[in-house]
Amino acid sequence: MEFSPSFIDVTYHREDYIYKQHENGLLEKVSYRNRPSTVSICAVIMNRYKVDAVPHLICGGFTREETKNALIDLQFLGIDLE
Repeated sequence: MEFSPSFIDVTYHREDYIYKQHENGLLEKVSYRNRPSTVSICAVIMNRYKVDAVPHLICGGFTREETKNALIDLQFLGIDLE
């Protein structure tokens, strides 16, 4: 931590999608995640480096329930949600 930041901003990007072709020829849009979430990254920053993390949740591409669950997890980590 060469510069000793007082906090680190974390922005998570939307999910990636693949298109799965069914036997009947129809395509299904399937989301997948191939990287850790904002909550996971914030937890690592706070625990490994002892630096406050500032999460930026991008609600596009997330369901209401996924957003709510992320907020609950961040609050559990002690991240101030003001």
